[in-house]
Amino acid sequence: MLISRSEIVGLILSYAFVGILFILSKYFSVLGLKREYNRKFLHIAISHWWLIAIVYFNRVSIAIIPPLTFIISNIIARDYKLLDAMERKPNHNQGLIYYPLAMTLLIIFSFGIIHEPYIGALGLFTLAYGDGLAAVVGTTWGRHVIYLNKTLEGTIAMFVSSFIVILIILTINNHSFVLLPTLCISTIATLLEVFSPSGYDNLLIPLFTSLLYYFVFY
Repeated sequence: MLISRSEIVGLILSYAFVGILFILSKYFSVLGLKREYNRKFLHIAISHWWLIAIVYFNRVSIAIIPPLTFIISNIIARDYKLLDAMERKPNHNQGLIYYPLAMTLLIIFSFGIIHEPYIGALGLFTLAYGDGLAAVVGTTWGRHVIYLNKTLEGTIAMFVSSFIVILIILTINNHSFVLLPTLCISTIATLLEVFSPSGYDNLLIPLFTSLLYYFVFY
Protein backbone atom coordinates (compact mmCIF):
# COMPACT_ATOMS: atom_id res chain seq x y z
CA MET A 1 0.00 0.00 0.00
CA LEU A 2 1.57 3.24 -1.16
CA ILE A 3 1.15 6.36 0.94
CA SER A 4 0.44 9.55 -0.94
CA ARG A 5 2.28 12.82 -0.34
CA SER A 6 -0.86 14.28 1.21
CA GLU A 7 -1.13 11.37 3.65
CA ILE A 8 2.54 11.70 4.63
CA VAL A 9 2.03 15.40 5.31
CA GLY A 10 -1.09 14.56 7.30
CA LEU A 11 0.75 12.04 9.46
CA ILE A 12 3.61 14.45 10.13
CA LEU A 13 1.18 17.23 11.03
CA SER A 14 -0.82 14.86 13.25
CA TYR A 15 2.12 13.90 15.43
CA ALA A 16 3.56 17.42 15.43
CA PHE A 17 0.20 18.85 16.47
CA VAL A 18 -0.25 16.45 19.38
CA GLY A 19 3.39 16.86 20.41
CA ILE A 20 3.01 20.65 20.56
CA LEU A 21 -0.14 20.31 22.67
CA PHE A 22 1.62 18.12 25.21
CA ILE A 23 4.58 20.50 25.37
CA LEU A 24 2.14 23.35 26.03
CA SER A 25 0.45 21.24 28.69
CA LYS A 26 3.73 20.64 30.47
CA TYR A 27 4.50 24.36 30.24
CA PHE A 28 1.10 25.24 31.71
CA SER A 29 1.75 22.80 34.57
CA VAL A 30 5.03 24.56 35.32
CA LEU A 31 3.16 27.88 35.36
CA GLY A 32 0.80 26.45 37.95
CA LEU A 33 -2.36 26.00 35.88
CA LYS A 34 -4.88 23.89 37.78
CA ARG A 35 -4.87 20.22 36.79
CA GLU A 36 -8.53 20.28 35.73
CA TYR A 37 -8.01 23.28 33.45
CA ASN A 38 -4.92 21.69 31.94
CA ARG A 39 -6.80 18.44 31.35
CA LYS A 40 -9.61 20.22 29.57
CA PHE A 41 -7.24 22.33 27.50
CA LEU A 42 -5.88 19.07 26.06
CA HIS A 43 -9.35 17.54 25.93
CA ILE A 44 -10.65 20.36 23.73
CA ALA A 45 -7.51 21.08 21.71
CA ILE A 46 -6.81 17.49 20.63
CA SER A 47 -10.22 17.26 18.96
CA HIS A 48 -9.01 19.69 16.30
CA TRP A 49 -6.86 16.89 14.89
CA TRP A 50 -10.07 15.98 13.05
CA LEU A 51 -9.53 18.98 10.79
CA ILE A 52 -6.14 17.62 9.78
CA ALA A 53 -7.78 14.27 9.04
CA ILE A 54 -10.45 15.86 6.84
CA VAL A 55 -7.90 17.81 4.81
CA TYR A 56 -5.15 15.22 4.35
CA PHE A 57 -6.62 11.72 4.67
CA ASN A 58 -8.77 9.97 2.09
CA ARG A 59 -8.34 6.39 3.24
CA VAL A 60 -9.50 4.93 6.53
CA SER A 61 -6.43 2.70 6.71
CA ILE A 62 -4.21 5.79 6.94
CA ALA A 63 -6.54 8.06 8.90
CA ILE A 64 -6.79 5.62 11.82
CA ILE A 65 -3.01 5.41 12.28
CA PRO A 66 -2.72 8.49 14.55
CA PRO A 67 -5.61 7.61 16.91
CA LEU A 68 -4.45 3.97 17.11
CA THR A 69 -0.99 5.24 17.98
CA PHE A 70 -2.51 7.49 20.64
CA ILE A 71 -4.34 4.53 22.20
CA ILE A 72 -1.11 2.54 22.52
CA SER A 73 0.97 5.50 23.69
CA ASN A 74 -1.69 6.54 26.22
CA ILE A 75 -1.74 3.04 27.73
CA ILE A 76 2.04 3.05 28.05
CA ALA A 77 2.21 6.63 29.33
CA ARG A 78 -0.62 6.05 31.79
CA ASP A 79 1.06 2.97 33.22
CA TYR A 80 4.33 4.88 33.63
CA LYS A 81 2.52 7.93 35.03
CA LEU A 82 3.54 10.23 32.19
CA LEU A 83 0.09 11.73 31.67
CA ASP A 84 -0.61 13.39 35.00
CA ALA A 85 -1.81 16.55 33.24
CA MET A 86 -4.68 14.58 31.69
CA GLU A 87 -5.70 12.48 34.68
CA ARG A 88 -7.90 13.32 37.64
CA LYS A 89 -6.60 10.25 39.43
CA PRO A 90 -3.32 9.04 37.98
CA ASN A 91 -3.49 5.46 36.75
CA HIS A 92 -7.28 5.33 37.12
CA ASN A 93 -8.66 7.24 34.15
CA GLN A 94 -9.88 4.98 31.37
CA GLY A 95 -11.07 8.07 29.53
CA LEU A 96 -7.53 8.48 28.23
CA ILE A 97 -8.03 5.28 26.28
CA TYR A 98 -11.66 5.80 25.32
CA TYR A 99 -11.03 9.23 23.76
CA PRO A 100 -8.70 8.02 20.96
CA LEU A 101 -10.77 4.82 20.70
CA ALA A 102 -13.80 6.99 19.95
CA MET A 103 -11.72 8.86 17.35
CA THR A 104 -10.79 5.56 15.73
CA LEU A 105 -14.37 4.29 15.58
CA LEU A 106 -15.63 7.62 14.24
CA ILE A 107 -12.96 7.56 11.52
CA ILE A 108 -14.04 4.08 10.47
CA PHE A 109 -17.71 5.07 10.49
CA SER A 110 -17.67 8.56 9.00
CA PHE A 111 -14.68 8.30 6.64
CA GLY A 112 -15.13 4.69 5.60
CA ILE A 113 -18.72 3.51 5.97
CA ILE A 114 -20.82 6.60 5.25
CA HIS A 115 -18.15 8.91 3.70
CA GLU A 116 -19.35 11.96 5.64
CA PRO A 117 -16.51 13.16 7.91
CA TYR A 118 -18.60 16.01 9.31
CA ILE A 119 -20.88 13.48 11.02
CA GLY A 120 -17.87 12.17 12.92
CA ALA A 121 -16.98 15.77 13.73
CA LEU A 122 -20.40 16.21 15.36
CA GLY A 123 -19.60 13.56 17.94
CA LEU A 124 -16.00 14.49 18.54
CA PHE A 125 -16.49 18.24 18.92
CA THR A 126 -19.57 17.74 21.08
CA LEU A 127 -17.42 15.68 23.42
CA ALA A 128 -14.51 18.09 23.29
CA TYR A 129 -16.31 21.38 23.84
CA GLY A 130 -19.40 20.14 25.67
CA ASP A 131 -17.75 17.85 28.19
CA GLY A 132 -14.66 20.06 28.39
CA LEU A 133 -16.49 23.28 29.20
CA ALA A 134 -18.92 21.46 31.50
CA ALA A 135 -16.00 20.35 33.66
CA VAL A 136 -14.43 23.82 33.73
CA VAL A 137 -17.70 25.58 34.58
CA GLY A 138 -18.71 22.91 37.09
CA THR A 139 -15.35 23.02 38.82
CA THR A 140 -15.19 26.82 38.91
CA TRP A 141 -18.79 27.93 39.46
CA GLY A 142 -20.71 24.75 40.23
CA ARG A 143 -22.76 25.09 43.40
CA HIS A 144 -25.81 22.90 42.84
CA VAL A 145 -25.08 19.17 42.64
CA ILE A 146 -27.66 17.22 40.65
CA TYR A 147 -26.07 13.76 40.36
CA LEU A 148 -22.90 12.43 42.00
CA ASN A 149 -20.28 15.10 41.20
CA LYS A 150 -22.26 16.70 38.37
CA THR A 151 -23.53 20.23 38.93
CA LEU A 152 -26.40 22.16 37.41
CA GLU A 153 -24.01 24.86 36.24
CA GLY A 154 -21.74 22.35 34.48
CA THR A 155 -24.74 20.61 32.92
CA ILE A 156 -26.06 23.88 31.52
CA ALA A 157 -22.59 24.59 30.08
CA MET A 158 -22.60 21.13 28.49
CA PHE A 159 -25.99 21.70 26.85
CA VAL A 160 -25.27 25.22 25.60
CA SER A 161 -21.81 24.43 24.20
CA SER A 162 -23.05 21.20 22.58
CA PHE A 163 -25.97 23.06 21.03
CA ILE A 164 -23.66 25.72 19.58
CA VAL A 165 -21.13 23.19 18.25
CA ILE A 166 -23.77 21.03 16.55
CA LEU A 167 -25.57 24.06 15.13
CA ILE A 168 -22.33 25.43 13.64
CA ILE A 169 -21.28 22.11 12.08
CA LEU A 170 -24.69 21.46 10.51
CA THR A 171 -24.94 25.03 9.24
CA ILE A 172 -21.45 24.94 7.72
CA ASN A 173 -22.45 21.77 5.88
CA ASN A 174 -25.44 23.55 4.34
CA HIS A 175 -28.21 21.91 6.30
CA SER A 176 -31.39 23.97 6.39
CA PHE A 177 -33.15 21.70 8.90
CA VAL A 178 -30.95 22.20 11.95
CA LEU A 179 -32.85 23.35 15.04
CA LEU A 180 -34.71 20.12 15.84
CA PRO A 181 -31.70 17.78 15.39
CA THR A 182 -29.48 20.24 17.24
CA LEU A 183 -31.87 20.40 20.18
CA CYS A 184 -32.42 16.63 20.33
CA ILE A 185 -28.76 15.66 19.98
CA SER A 186 -27.46 18.24 22.46
CA THR A 187 -30.07 17.06 24.98
CA ILE A 188 -29.04 13.41 24.60
CA ALA A 189 -25.35 14.35 24.78
CA THR A 190 -25.99 16.30 27.99
CA LEU A 191 -27.79 13.35 29.59
CA LEU A 192 -24.92 11.07 28.63
CA GLU A 193 -22.42 13.49 30.18
CA VAL A 194 -24.38 13.54 33.44
CA PHE A 195 -25.15 9.85 33.82
CA SER A 196 -22.25 8.05 32.09
CA PRO A 197 -19.82 6.24 34.41
CA SER A 198 -16.53 8.08 34.87
CA GLY A 199 -14.42 7.96 31.72
CA TYR A 200 -17.07 6.25 29.60
CA ASP A 201 -18.47 9.60 28.50
CA ASN A 202 -15.37 9.93 26.28
CA LEU A 203 -16.70 6.97 24.33
CA LEU A 204 -20.47 7.24 24.68
CA ILE A 205 -20.95 10.95 23.90
CA PRO A 206 -19.17 11.04 20.52
CA LEU A 207 -20.51 7.71 19.30
CA PHE A 208 -24.15 8.29 20.30
CA THR A 209 -24.08 11.86 18.99
CA SER A 210 -22.87 10.87 15.52
CA LEU A 211 -24.98 7.72 15.30
CA LEU A 212 -28.13 9.49 16.50
CA TYR A 213 -27.74 12.19 13.89
CA TYR A 214 -27.03 9.73 11.08
CA PHE A 215 -29.83 7.25 11.81
CA VAL A 216 -32.53 9.74 12.84
CA PHE A 217 -31.87 13.04 11.06
CA TYR A 218 -29.49 12.44 8.13
